[in-house]
Amino acid sequence: MLSGRRIILGVTGGIAAYKAAFLLRALQQEGAEVRVTMTRAATRFVGAETFATLSGSPVGVDIFPDDSDPDSWTRHIAWGEWADLFLIAPCTANTMAKIAGGQADNMLASTLLAARCPVLLCPTMDGEMYRAPATRRNLQTLRTTATIFCSPKAATWPADWREGVACRKPTPSWHAAARSWRPRAPPGRTGRSWKSGPWTEKRCWSPPDPPGNL
Repeated sequence: MLSGRRIILGVTGGIAAYKAAFLLRALQQEGAEVRVTMTRAATRFVGAETFATLSGSPVGVDIFPDDSDPDSWTRHIAWGEWADLFLIAPCTANTMAKIAGGQADNMLASTLLAARCPVLLCPTMDGEMYRAPATRRNLQTLRTTATIFCSPKAATWPADWREGVACRKPTPSWHAAARSWRPRAPPGRTGRSWKSGPWTEKRCWSPPDPPGNL
């Protein structure tokens, strides 16, 4: 189903980051080539070495990595041009806010701004954070820029934590959403990946508002 597709998997700093390793393997099993970019906070939950080993490619964490490659600081541009789909799972409230505001202060956000492909976000955060007015505004802003959301579900966190919002299991929810949705070109962006390509004529349901019981 995904043979020959090129996917950037963005991993952000939430407890659900461990699920991204399973998602990576599921996408590879369908034939996709996957590169991973992580926020610094995400590496506190799962090490970059885990994703580098599973993907077979270096993981993008810093815009200016500590290596000898003189072109490494332009990697976010090359990756943005390379991808057929940019999938951020899990996507925290912080990263969602950065994307909605057009910030580019880390490798993940910079690569996303440089990308000319469809974007799929899988939100995960505390329930109150998901219901917050600022989060609702960010969700609405991202919907107007053709960002597609994988519907989250209610989750109960460990110990005495409050309820929250979590991404569904990588298979089938994240995986199926990546395989079956229809991209919409954002205003002013007319790259080749938006006109035609592996994601043309595909569909994914986008919830109109955060569910009231989450």
